Amino acid sequence: MIMKRKKKLLVFIVLFVLGLSLVFPSNDVFALSNESTPGIYDIFAEKDNSKLEKLKARVFNGILHHYTEIEVDDIDICEEEIVWTTALGKYTGAFALRHLVQDNSLFSTIATEYGKDPVFTYKENGNIKTVKFSYADGWTIELIQKIISSYTEARDLIQPNDSDFAKILKLHDWIVKNVSYGTSTTYCDFAVGTLVNRKAICAGYAQCYQFLLEQSGIENIYVAANTTNGAHAWNLVKYNGHWFHVDCTWDRGVGPNPNVHHDYFMLNDEEFNANGAHTEDWKNYKYPSNNKCSIENKFYKDNTDIANDSQIFENPIRIKHEFDASAIYNTSTTEHWRTCIAGTEIHEKHDGIPCSICQYGHDHQWTNQYDNTKHWQECSICHLKQNEGNHQANTIWSKDGNYHWKICTTCGYETAKTKHQGNPCNECNYESSHQWTNQHDSTKHWQECTICHQRQNEENHQADTTWYNDGNHHWQVCTKCSDIKMNVGNHSWEQYQNETQHSKKCTVCGYEVALTDNVSLKGFTWQVHDDRILIGTAYDTNADVRFTFKSYNLDTKKWTTLGENKTSNWQTWLPEQGSYWIYVEATTPDGYTTNQVMCFAVGKNYSPYVSLNGFTWQVLLDRINIGTAYSTNSNDVRFTFKSYNLDTKKWTALSNEKASNWQTWYPKKGNYWIYVESTLPNGYKTNQVMCFAVGRNY
Repeated sequence: MIMKRKKKLLVFIVLFVLGLSLVFPSNDVFALSNESTPGIYDIFAEKDNSKLEKLKARVFNGILHHYTEIEVDDIDICEEEIVWTTALGKYTGAFALRHLVQDNSLFSTIATEYGKDPVFTYKENGNIKTVKFSYADGWTIELIQKIISSYTEARDLIQPNDSDFAKILKLHDWIVKNVSYGTSTTYCDFAVGTLVNRKAICAGYAQCYQFLLEQSGIENIYVAANTTNGAHAWNLVKYNGHWFHVDCTWDRGVGPNPNVHHDYFMLNDEEFNANGAHTEDWKNYKYPSNNKCSIENKFYKDNTDIANDSQIFENPIRIKHEFDASAIYNTSTTEHWRTCIAGTEIHEKHDGIPCSICQYGHDHQWTNQYDNTKHWQECSICHLKQNEGNHQANTIWSKDGNYHWKICTTCGYETAKTKHQGNPCNECNYESSHQWTNQHDSTKHWQECTICHQRQNEENHQADTTWYNDGNHHWQVCTKCSDIKMNVGNHSWEQYQNETQHSKKCTVCGYEVALTDNVSLKGFTWQVHDDRILIGTAYDTNADVRFTFKSYNLDTKKWTTLGENKTSNWQTWLPEQGSYWIYVEATTPDGYTTNQVMCFAVGKNYSPYVSLNGFTWQVLLDRINIGTAYSTNSNDVRFTFKSYNLDTKKWTALSNEKASNWQTWYPKKGNYWIYVESTLPNGYKTNQVMCFAVGRNY
């Protein structure tokens, strides 16, 4: 009796294992192993037979089981074989493994302690024996059991023989039906929170869909971009070589919504933004674009529940392909094909002989074609080529007054066509009378034959002694080719004045202009304030005058320009203590200038200053704004902002000497120092630092 029970038990175990092997074949990403904790089992399998893929699967499943130490000694992998590649370069070892875990759409930054690398132990040969992670406080057995429970519910929809489209549709429908929109739960913007709480925002929807598709072997991309409703996230899903948009969030909607919708499911670019709500902002990033092919039979369009297997089986998906105008058919004896805009070869059977689509089997209409190296015959209907060969030039030169060439004996193409060289030409012996024309460049002039391009009488330009001028410039011309200007320059003015008028005259070419505008300076005035000195000048004028103010420090023997070409006759001055000359110059629009000077003793320092008076900040949904309060007597303060990540030990420059005292910041989750430095034009600098904790990724 006991033996019979054992046999029955053995038969049951065998049947159970066989059943599992049918539901979960060994190469399926839903690989199942022995459970170490109730409700938790392996879900990750290697994508190929490489050591790195084996390590990832082992580590990912170990994290899922919350193992304190993960055994990997049988993989026999060294640190240099653990590789994480980014746009900035290639990284290896523990740092790479930490980021490979964080790149997984389930774990993200939720599972392991943020910013902390795993710890390795090693075998005698130096390869890794065990891996140990520090888990985040929220990564608990209870949380993982809830993840696996929802994951299993979604996974059970997938059948062994399901097509890729069936997986894409069923997983979309499961999320839309079972996950409501809301921000009140933990991890609402991650796949973890979506699976555990069945409530999420757009980022959670998109990351959960990304994870479930990846586990089903479906290539997809998490998209983050702006819409008319603000920042948003959805997925681009690859099916049959084409990228389609899927927005699970907007198919669910806000509030109670038990029905499944497909308004934003597997659409091309034009369909997805038909109402303008998704905008074109996503095209500014490196996502696959120009997605024009579309799904022709959207049988699921009006479904209000998860699609069933019979409906999917009875409606195989048809894609309406779009083709570039230059795409031509390739043919065989049984089919024709061409490449659509998405880059996929589309094969079809001939509909007869001749084929009405690609014209295979028709009477060819041959035309002669050639390029600069070959000739051939090409059918004007199907573009089939025949009799292709290189040009064969005859032995006799053809020529005209400028060129010579040879004729292809097959197609008549003019080969080796070149200009004559010499007179007579040293290739074809063509000879003609020289046709001389005057030529020049910026340094020389010569005569050149228009037929053979022979030159004669070549020499450098020689400047005439006469100066030519206009209101701003003067120049000389070459004595032989008068259309070349030489020694071009701006006028160098000196002013002249007599009892009746004043004028200015160029010291180089003698060009003279009478100055009708007038200005006279009538002395200085000033105001001494606590933080500055104002210098002014009295004046009479009949024109629009510009003023330049300068100071000369009699102690340091240095000039300083205070203001230049300004309309105001007042100047703010921030001097150091000492003795000075103050110089002011007035200039009229026609160039007349006059000036005056005075001595000025300064009893204290009025140097520019700036002081930083603390930080302020704004935490928004998509960014953080950092600001600094300050006081100054300068109108030109520049601010430099930096952040220091206390986890990665790296500085990041946020801006450099900007005019604004506010800075936009997009940090990752972690702890930081925020540093701001203010700089004045005289080089004076001051700074301040604060600590800042960031609770999530921006």
